[in-house]
Amino acid sequence: MRQKRKFESLLPPVTDENSLQQRASLMKEQEFREWADRENYIKQLHSRLSQEELSQALKTDRKRIKTLRRMWQQRIAVESLISPKRWKAITCSANRESDAFAPRSNKGYIPSDPYASLGIEVPALQALEDTATRLRQKAAREQAERDRGSTPGLEVASAIFLSGGSQSRTGAEASVSLKKYHMRNIRERPETPRVEEVLPDDEAVQVAGVLLQRVLRGQTRQQRMFAGKHMRLDLISFLRAAEQLHDIPAEDQRSYAIREITDEAVDVLVASIQGQAISETLDELAKELRKVEEERRIAVMVNLAERDRRLREAQESGTRQAEELLRAREDETFRRVMSLHHQTVDSYVEGILTASVEKAAKQQAVIEAKLRIEQLSHVVDELEERYSNPNTVVRELVTSFLLPHVKKQQLQRQLRVEEEKYSIAARYAVGESFQPLGTEFGPLFQ
Repeated sequence: MRQKRKFESLLPPVTDENSLQQRASLMKEQEFREWADRENYIKQLHSRLSQEELSQALKTDRKRIKTLRRMWQQRIAVESLISPKRWKAITCSANRESDAFAPRSNKGYIPSDPYASLGIEVPALQALEDTATRLRQKAAREQAERDRGSTPGLEVASAIFLSGGSQSRTGAEASVSLKKYHMRNIRERPETPRVEEVLPDDEAVQVAGVLLQRVLRGQTRQQRMFAGKHMRLDLISFLRAAEQLHDIPAEDQRSYAIREITDEAVDVLVASIQGQAISETLDELAKELRKVEEERRIAVMVNLAERDRRLREAQESGTRQAEELLRAREDETFRRVMSLHHQTVDSYVEGILTASVEKAAKQQAVIEAKLRIEQLSHVVDELEERYSNPNTVVRELVTSFLLPHVKKQQLQRQLRVEEEKYSIAARYAVGESFQPLGTEFGPLFQ
């Protein structure tokens, strides 16, 4: 939460569209990083739980295998005591070197080791010599029977065979006559075997080689014996235990068998109870795992909803700020346009008023000038007549020279009166000129 608040404080403020897009991209990258961290944590947790489950399963399997092996050994011991013949048959069927897989040949004894020597006793040797003598006699008789044929008969038979039976004799006579003749099996006498002369040193070397071969063969046989003994150490111990059990009374054997069966039943019961407890534990763990996965899924949904809400809030706040800025800009533009319009109207009205006042003043001045000319013409004529004599002129001159201040005051008074008339006329003209504008642009002049 602290890092989240720090990240939110470092986000750029929303002043325009570019800052809004930058803020949204930064928030999206932060969300992706958070999701990546969360997925890595979930993967690590899942791998750790999988390793724990696998190690527990392997441990259970090893324990089960040990239990099954112990039970099998106990079963072997019990069955060998109860029915030894049956167990011997089972052992022979399981052993690849037994007579069940490699039976003895009917032609004689074939040892397992090809280099082993045959132990022939004296009566057997005499029987073997008698058999050889009979075979030689039989071969001599067969040879004598084969030698009874003649050479002319053989030549006649070969001629008949080569002619292809084209002679005038019938086939029956030829068959009868050819029965007397047969081909002689001529054998060549084999070469008489000779014994090579061997020097005493070479003979000693050969004897030493034979002796070395026998020693090596004996060592090899001994190693095979030790290897077989090591491989069948359990069977040897079992046989020794079986021999020792023969000395034990039947009642003790029966009690021992009953005890073994009872122990086996107890072990089976304990294994079943342990299996039930383990199954219940695994069931609870599976339920807890499903619960945790559901909670994680709900947490992920809540985080997604929270992220969507924050994104919407950020977008709405950015949109609102942009709208407020746009509204303020439009208000400022409208204000400036209205001020320009007001200035234009004021200048226009001022121009109209100035032109109207000048025109009305000019007309009033012309009218008053005409009226004054008409009124003052008679007065001027009378004054000229009155002040035309010299005494009046002198008196005026003296008065003008003596009393200039009074004249000045009179003149100022007259000017004020005249200006007052002109101002009244101008106000009247302005009021008349503004009356139609007031009816047309009433709201602007209020």
